[in-house]
Amino acid sequence: MMVMQTTKLANTAIPIPMRHHSTPFFEFPHKKRKQRRMLEEEQRQKALFEAEEESRSRAWDYIVDFLQASEWSDQMDQITVVYDAVPTMEELVSFGALDEKEGTRASRKLFKAPVVWDELGHGLWKVLSASEQKRQQQQQQQQQQQQQQLQQQQQSQQLQAQLQKSPQKHHHHHHHRHHSHSHSHSHHQAPIIEEPTKPVCWRSSSFGGYVEFPHSICNSRRSSSRRTSEDSCATAISQDCMSLSSSPSRHGGIPRIFSRITSRRSNS
Repeated sequence: MMVMQTTKLANTAIPIPMRHHSTPFFEFPHKKRKQRRMLEEEQRQKALFEAEEESRSRAWDYIVDFLQASEWSDQMDQITVVYDAVPTMEELVSFGALDEKEGTRASRKLFKAPVVWDELGHGLWKVLSASEQKRQQQQQQQQQQQQQQLQQQQQSQQLQAQLQKSPQKHHHHHHHRHHSHSHSHSHHQAPIIEEPTKPVCWRSSSFGGYVEFPHSICNSRRSSSRRTSEDSCATAISQDCMSLSSSPSRHGGIPRIFSRITSRRSNS
């Protein structure tokens, strides 16, 4: 029974078709990249063709305007412009840079006329040559203006550099003069002279008055040390004060110094 069921299922099962051409996984991105590159190239060629056609249409309009403004405008029905021979506007303008013979030969290929074939080409070349000369003059004028502007800029930059350098030099020179003046002033400065000291008066109890010491003694003491002289003076004063204070006072009598003063007055 089981054998019969398996054989029936085997007979009723639909076989899976075999894939003879299996594409790998990395082939799809490669195809997409190739298709995108082809589309970009087609778009680029289309844009170039459109730009060329637009330039040729402008050259066509220029030639028609030339015929209408020329002396052969009354023979327009006998003159035909060859559209296939019309170049782009850039190429048509370049005809003006050629010499007379080559420019006439290149220009007359654009027309079909029974009589004025060469004259048309020569006239078109004249117009193109005049426009080319005018364009060159304008270009030269622009170049001259640019050169003048560059020269003016360079001159202004040089002036600014000189102005920046001159204050620095002046300041350095002034500083040098001030330094030399101060240096010479320090050399010619007057020496410091010490004033002679006044004689020092000491009060002595033994002489009963003031005693003046000569300057030589004071100067010798001062030369040794000012501080020691001051200390000695202070000690002498303190000893004198102590001797005066220690001497007994005379009750009812005149002090010694006043007695001498009165005796001198009486003698005088």
